[in-house]
Amino acid sequence: MRISTTLPVVVLGLALAVGCGATHEVDGGMDAGPPDAGAGVDAGRRLRDAGPPDVGAPRCDDGVLNGEEAGIDCGGPVCPACPVGVPCRGPIDCVSGVCVGGQCAEASCEDGVRNGDEGDVDCGPSCPALCLAGQTCDEGIQCLSRRCVAGICEGGHCEDGRRSNDETDVDCGGALCSGCAVGQRCERGRDCLSLSCVAGLCAAPTCHDCVQNGAETGVDCGAPGCRPCAGSAVGGCIVDADCASGARCVCSGCVSCADRILNADETGVDCGGSVCAACPAGETCLLDRDCLSGRCDGATGRCG
Repeated sequence: MRISTTLPVVVLGLALAVGCGATHEVDGGMDAGPPDAGAGVDAGRRLRDAGPPDVGAPRCDDGVLNGEEAGIDCGGPVCPACPVGVPCRGPIDCVSGVCVGGQCAEASCEDGVRNGDEGDVDCGPSCPALCLAGQTCDEGIQCLSRRCVAGICEGGHCEDGRRSNDETDVDCGGALCSGCAVGQRCERGRDCLSLSCVAGLCAAPTCHDCVQNGAETGVDCGAPGCRPCAGSAVGGCIVDADCASGARCVCSGCVSCADRILNADETGVDCGGSVCAACPAGETCLLDRDCLSGRCDGATGRCG
C-alpha cells in the first residue's frame, strides 16, 4: 500500500495559515502585536511628573502677586489701580496717580496730577484755587465761575478781562468778585482787599482807617506802628450822640481830647488823628498832620 507524501505539507500549510490569521492589519500594515503594558506605566509616570493641570493666566482676584501686578491683585496694565500705601512702579499703578518712593501716595493740591475731586490739575473745591475758564471740570462747583459746560469751565464775569456787572474795576469789587488791589477803583471798603476805599480808590491799610486790616489785631490797633489794642477805645458808639458831652465817635470808639487816654484814632494821648489837635514834638505820630511841626519822623514815629 502506498502512502501519499503530500499530507505533511498540507498540515504544515494549515498551521501556518492559522498562525497568520492571528495577526491584525492596521493602516494597511501589520500590527506589532498586543499592547505593551510597560508603555502605559511610563505614560502615567510622565503625567504625574508634569504637576497639577494648568488653571489659566494670572487673575486680578486670585490673592497672589503675579503677572504684571504692582501690588496683590492691583496695578499694572490689566488690574485696577492700587490704594494709598501699596507698592507701585509708576503713577499708572495708583488710584491717586501719585507714586512716591515706590508706594502709592495721597492725592494733594500740589502734586501736579488731576486727582481727588479736582476738576483740572490741582484746582477744585478741596484746593485753595478753583479752576479757571478753559480748564477741565466735571461739575460747576470745581469752577471759579460755577459753570461747567461740556467738561470745560466757562468764564465768568470775574475773569473775563473787562469791567462788567457790578465790578468796580476789572474783574474785582462788587458783590461777587474778590476785592481790588491798592490803587484800583472802588465804591466802598468791601470792594477792596484792604477794606479801605479812599476817594474812590482802594487804599493801603493804615492805623487810622477805622478798619481792621493788614496785620492789625483790632480796629486800627495791634499791628506794628499802630497803638496797642488794650484800652484803645472807651465805650462803643455809632454816632457822636452815643458819647459823653464833648466826645466824638470815631472808628466805633468815643474820643475825648481831654481824658488823658490814648483812644480811637489819636496818635498821642489826647492829640493827633482826625479829631484832636496836632501833637507837640516828641509825641507819637503816623502822618505829618499829626504834628504841630508838620513833620512826623518816619524812622522814629515821633513828631519832630
